[in-house]
Amino acid sequence: MDPAKEVGGDFYDFFLVDDDHLCLVMADVSGKGIPAALFMMASRIIIANNAKMGKTPAQILTDTNATICSNNKEEMFVTVWLGILELSTGKLTAANAGHEFPALMPTDGKFTLYRDKHGFVIGGMEGMKYKEYE
Repeated sequence: MDPAKEVGGDFYDFFLVDDDHLCLVMADVSGKGIPAALFMMASRIIIANNAKMGKTPAQILTDTNATICSNNKEEMFVTVWLGILELSTGKLTAANAGHEFPALMPTDGKFTLYRDKHGFVIGGMEGMKYKEYE
């Protein structure tokens, strides 16, 4: 195995929002190298802070976009798929900010792409509102 020559901006995260809600995040920052890695870390922290306030997936992405756009001199962006899983019911509510379609595996064991409606990337334009789905 060869070491990577550059760091990137992909990240995956999951954490408990409270005793009954698990937040799942898949994201990809534009660019490579140290700037992308730093932007990735900032994005990750902003997303987690918004999620831990008990917001919906759409509101998490909307507020994250507002924060990032307010001071984005490098004009970087991040694609994000974010879901909140209600552990007691198994209900998943999600929102997508320009990320790839999520792959689902039902009980039959066959993966399928869930062709959700993408919102615009985070950091790309102020004032964006995101929609969520179950």
